[in-house]
Amino acid sequence: LGKFILRRADSVRVVSEKIKKQVENLGVKAPVRVLPIYIDVSKFRNIVKQPHSQKTILWVGRFEDEKDPLYALEVIKKVLKQVSGAKLIMLGAGSLQATLRDVSTGLPVEFPGWRDPAPYLAGADVVLCTSKHESWGASIIEALAAGVAVVAPDVGIAREAGAVVVPKEELADAVAGVLKSGQRGELNMLLLTAGQWVVEWEASLT
Repeated sequence: LGKFILRRADSVRVVSEKIKKQVENLGVKAPVRVLPIYIDVSKFRNIVKQPHSQKTILWVGRFEDEKDPLYALEVIKKVLKQVSGAKLIMLGAGSLQATLRDVSTGLPVEFPGWRDPAPYLAGADVVLCTSKHESWGASIIEALAAGVAVVAPDVGIAREAGAVVVPKEELADAVAGVLKSGQRGELNMLLLTAGQWVVEWEASLT
């Protein structure tokens, strides 16, 4: 159905260069414009890093299968073999919450619930993404804007934004590498201001 509609569209708006290429590969004749989802990153750029003695991995998202939060527990198990004393904070909620708590018994994992990620980014050394797929990835943008390195599979805008992108089976090694090196994150995408976004949105309708 999507292919049918796209091939008959007068214009197409997508949120990333990655999706633009996918759409163009379908043989779409209409102009395809990229307009990232608007995120006000100013509050994340102004985050002041807080000193902490324990290496901290942060995971942010819904506790649902497509986000694969259970895999984050596999990652922390492997990371602990390389970086002793590390811990994992999982911000979020969802249908897998009870399962996650059961599986994480005995592991250094915290479940604060749904919270503003900004204070947690201030004390995080790396943000881990385990999603099976993403259409965008707001938490990736926010973390990189805050100067926190992100380790992720090649989903959504992870590669475009500046995350450390590796195959899923290599996530633990990549996270451990960031914790050991102290690598910082850097947002490589140029995001629009609210005013610029409105102008581009209106232009994408024609």
